[in-house]
Amino acid sequence: MISIAEAIKASFTQLWDQDSEGFKWSTEILLPVQPYKDVYYKMTLSQLDNFYHKTVDLVEALKAAKGEEAAHQASKILRKVFGDDFPLVEDSKKSAAAPYVVTGYNA
Repeated sequence: MISIAEAIKASFTQLWDQDSEGFKWSTEILLPVQPYKDVYYKMTLSQLDNFYHKTVDLVEALKAAKGEEAAHQASKILRKVFGDDFPLVEDSKKSAAAPYVVTGYNA
């Protein structure tokens, strides 16, 4: 998933925006079939710039989550990007009680 997000990020270039008098990130991805229309044609330059910055945040979060050893910490990082609907992995350290294991029927 990191490589996909990085590829999306790499497709952006900076354009001058007259309205804000500054550079904004933009991209143009054409459909591979007719009518070969830009898939982002309905997005404004400001929306594309916002999408770029969210993509940058996603790449950083994915790399940080990959570097975490604990699944709980990785899921907390990803929830910051994806929101509360992203599943939170339970912390394995919270359960201090040993699980009950059946060892047989001997007395």
